[in-house]
Amino acid sequence: GALSRTRWSCFLKDHAVTLLTPPLEALRIDWSDPAAPVPLKGSSVVDAKVVNAGTVHAVVAWYSLEMGGDAGGEISTAPDAPAMKGRHWRQSVWYVPRGARRVVAPGESVRVEACFVRDRLVFSLQPQL
Repeated sequence: GALSRTRWSCFLKDHAVTLLTPPLEALRIDWSDPAAPVPLKGSSVVDAKVVNAGTVHAVVAWYSLEMGGDAGGEISTAPDAPAMKGRHWRQSVWYVPRGARRVVAPGESVRVEACFVRDRLVFSLQPQL
């Protein structure tokens, strides 16, 4: 089931939420080869292990940009990232439509597909494993 096509932004720490799974990498885009064409579309499917019981209401995402070269380093919009302190960058939220929400228990998995096309990122929940 597709999630809401509308993406909302928030500071996750400003809301009372229970993370049902640990944070995980849903999608990796590699721009490290200057000779390679910039990827304009791609997708990935991940199985997220449930660690807290609850109802899946949304997928929350952020990015981490790993900078190579001599400078190295990382910029991240993760809720606990140092770059978030005093910044306007937020996390993105895609809500599960009311009729598609599901109750999960620890030990179960939630299969999530992440797709990007140009400048749009979309998440969908796959059938239960």
